[in-house]
Amino acid sequence: MHTEDEVEFGGIWEGLSTILVSVLAVGVFVIASDPINIGGVVASVALAALGVAQLIAPRVLPWYTSLSPRWTGLFWILVGIGLAVLGVVSSTTIGRFGGGVLLGGLFVLYGFLTALDR
Repeated sequence: MHTEDEVEFGGIWEGLSTILVSVLAVGVFVIASDPINIGGVVASVALAALGVAQLIAPRVLPWYTSLSPRWTGLFWILVGIGLAVLGVVSSTTIGRFGGGVLLGGLFVLYGFLTALDR
């Protein structure tokens, strides 16, 4: 049955949407770049792992669903910074789309908006 706790934070739809974004990002980094952008692919795979963690976290850690928007935003900012660093470190060149830097920057932006409760 669907309860109100599942709607607030986490759950199947947030995890699936994160996994979908990572699959689309892998497609862009593999198809659109002449040499395959390994930094972007590695960052996208890390994002897919994060999506899987989003799927199981509300069931494994009950306090995960009661986080305030500021803590949630801080989490997404740290994830974005980690993806950007991972994308830069794992690639010899940044590439046309910026590899994990673009993907990480978008998650940092999402984290700031979440922390501001927007």
